[in-house]
Amino acid sequence: MNDPVPRPVSSPAAPASAGKRPWWRLLDRYQWTVFILASLGWMFDTMDQQIFTMSRSISMRDLVPDGDLNLQNQFGGYATTCFILGWATGGLIFGVIGDVLDLRRVHRFERALDFLDGFQPLPLSQRSGRRR
Repeated sequence: MNDPVPRPVSSPAAPASAGKRPWWRLLDRYQWTVFILASLGWMFDTMDQQIFTMSRSISMRDLVPDGDLNLQNQFGGYATTCFILGWATGGLIFGVIGDVLDLRRVHRFERALDFLDGFQPLPLSQRSGRRR
């Protein structure tokens, strides 16, 4: 007779005793390598956001020197919004371009943009000759 209750089927990837072992014990060397590389990629990818967040208050104090703390926080919120929108928009645009074109050419173009990003004008305090 057909049993109406579905029974679990053992898969070849997971041994029968897999239910008793934690998930990290089931990974082989290749899976650990992929897991570690993906974790490092995620960590380094989010570092720019951490640096931006740490330097935002100092930047707003320099960019809005005559404003009170509330105004500096308001402009800091605007800067964060622009940063996150630019991050998402760039990911979408370059993701689509990378799918359509060869991914290597897109990465070269992105690296060129990153290189040009370093050539920004001096901060306002250095341009005006004012010292802190």
